[in-house]
Amino acid sequence: EYPGYGLRAPETTTPQKCVQTATDIITAVARMYINEPLFVVGRSIGTGIAAQALIMSDAPNIEGLVLISPFSSVRELAAEKVPVLGQFLVPNHLLNTSDALSRIKASTRVTIIHGVDDTLIPFYHAQRLKAGRPSADLFSLEGGHNDLCVERLLQIVTDQTS
Repeated sequence: EYPGYGLRAPETTTPQKCVQTATDIITAVARMYINEPLFVVGRSIGTGIAAQALIMSDAPNIEGLVLISPFSSVRELAAEKVPVLGQFLVPNHLLNTSDALSRIKASTRVTIIHGVDDTLIPFYHAQRLKAGRPSADLFSLEGGHNDLCVERLLQIVTDQTS
């Protein structure tokens, strides 16, 4: 779990600490499964963390990245949710998934999955990410942010990672 969430809730967290924790996990898992192709999966706020952690990791066996309900950047999302002030409250470098995707190796497979009825992180964030990474696979699913069909979601992830 990320620092400050779930069982680790008493900890003080920062986005940088979350990215470092994810990087450490990616590195440790990659070492344990050195001869296996691995995929990094992030959902919602975890998509920005996963993408940035993948850049920081030196694991050679990461084959792909799966982003479920991603945002293009926290700053853009904040500007949409809190017009005028949002863009000034969040630094541009903070969990910028679009920027991270542009820096991930071209050989890394990227899969984007998003609900077309998502009101928390609108579907057009996924479209922006796809536009910035044309080689990415984009799957649109019926549903919103927390009610995507689990069976369909698992089927896509299984197909894309096998």
